[in-house]
Amino acid sequence: NIWPPRILNEQGDYYGSEEVKLSNVCNIESWTKLSAAGAPSEFSIRAPILGGISTAYVSFEHGTKGVFLLVDDEGTLPDIGSKGEIVVRRIYGQEGQMRYGTKLRIID
Repeated sequence: NIWPPRILNEQGDYYGSEEVKLSNVCNIESWTKLSAAGAPSEFSIRAPILGGISTAYVSFEHGTKGVFLLVDDEGTLPDIGSKGEIVVRRIYGQEGQMRYGTKLRIID
């Protein structure tokens, strides 16, 4: 399973995969840091300030996998195999709207 599910029918409903409740703890399988030059436009202002934006590919105990932005990672590099915790944080502001979503915080 991939999270979030991306298979939609013509009505915009998810189909083809069972509903999965994610644990808030996961294992870091891989990670990367995007430079300001490689960051999507909504992150291009923050990327130089943060020294880049880190993302991690993680797996959950029931097999689901996903990619999340890292938070609270200043001065810390994730280790492959270490644990992370899924948290809700502000993602970015665009067109006068704040966008919130899930991010990953390293816990060991």
